[in-house]
Amino acid sequence: MKKTILLSIIFFAGLISCSKEDLNTDKKIDSADRYDFPQGSQNWDNEIVEIYSQHKTKLIYKGFKKSDFNLSWTTMGGNVMGDDMKENDISRSVDFMKNNIFKFINSTFSEKLLPPYIYLAHDMRTYTLSTTTERVAPLALKINGMDFWSICLTGETPWQILNSGPIQYLTGKIEFPETPYDVFYKRGMILKEIFKIAVTKGKIKVPADFNNGFDFTTATVSTAGSEGNVNNYKRRGFPGQIRTVPTFDFSALPNIYSTSAERNFIDYIHLCMRYTVAELETIYPKSQFPVIHTKYKECADYILNEYQVDLSEISDKK
Repeated sequence: MKKTILLSIIFFAGLISCSKEDLNTDKKIDSADRYDFPQGSQNWDNEIVEIYSQHKTKLIYKGFKKSDFNLSWTTMGGNVMGDDMKENDISRSVDFMKNNIFKFINSTFSEKLLPPYIYLAHDMRTYTLSTTTERVAPLALKINGMDFWSICLTGETPWQILNSGPIQYLTGKIEFPETPYDVFYKRGMILKEIFKIAVTKGKIKVPADFNNGFDFTTATVSTAGSEGNVNNYKRRGFPGQIRTVPTFDFSALPNIYSTSAERNFIDYIHLCMRYTVAELETIYPKSQFPVIHTKYKECADYILNEYQVDLSEISDKK
């Protein structure tokens, strides 16, 4: 009887151990059979193979099923969907990824950072349906997939997606970046998430002395017109934060509990990506916020020297 109980305990302990291992986001997944790779023999496929040889991630642009967008470590099912990329969009999308994303990711921090697959999906979106509401919303970026990220550079007008249902909520449209500013904004929106992950995973290290002098305990003030207050977040050296995925704009630091030594460094990486030195002076005048200028330069120099990435090139809007 005791032997039977002991075996049962060992069995269930093994199940618990496997369950925890299955939720480990760093675990390698054998995904070789999900897609043929490369997916063709065009010039863009050669570029994709070259990207794979350098970064060990496969750009996938067709053959999608709805289930592909909803594979997750933490949930079953989902309401994300996307379509195969249109052929006349593939070349320019691969070119955008090569020259605006992978250009700023190198082997000094990219090992085991990128997932096995990065989808280049057309018209990625979320879809919800209730008895009274049918809603579709464009989704520019998904970075919590089980063995993939998905990036959407092209989309449709909402009415072409959704044309039935008692009430329709039609929101936005994802368009390929055409102007220099659009390229800058889309590039930054994606790279800010990648660099954030790189820091949180320890691929990019927070410099040991970067946060010397920062107070992460005393409450900050962020109300408009409070710049003269000694506890105004910018006076204290905090640049603010870029929050939601579809944006690349700074907002005020909500409160002191929204930051930390790690998050503050991430925010400075984002600051260097978002604003040139000239723009920094306009938005954060050095006479008022000297700490921000000091830490901006310190962060930019560190990333350039240690990881060979020039953040000023990401902030270029020309």
